[in-house]
Amino acid sequence: MDKAILKSLKEGDEYSFNTIYNKYFPLIKYICYSYLKNNIDAEDLTLDVFTKIWEKRESIDITKNFKYYLTQIAHNHC
Repeated sequence: MDKAILKSLKEGDEYSFNTIYNKYFPLIKYICYSYLKNNIDAEDLTLDVFTKIWEKRESIDITKNFKYYLTQIAHNHC
């Protein structure tokens, strides 16, 4: 993930959030679906993951692997 996008996300930029959302939504939904085997529940949990990202955006460490961070949140939610 581009560090500039993550930096903008930390500052509350909605465009950056939408960029991240559009890029990672399919992956996070796939992870959630692999646990739940239910499309509606998987979508709900995926939205919860992205809500958590928005709420915790200021604490994101842009030096770390963001994809790993995001997938760990999904695994923990499921």
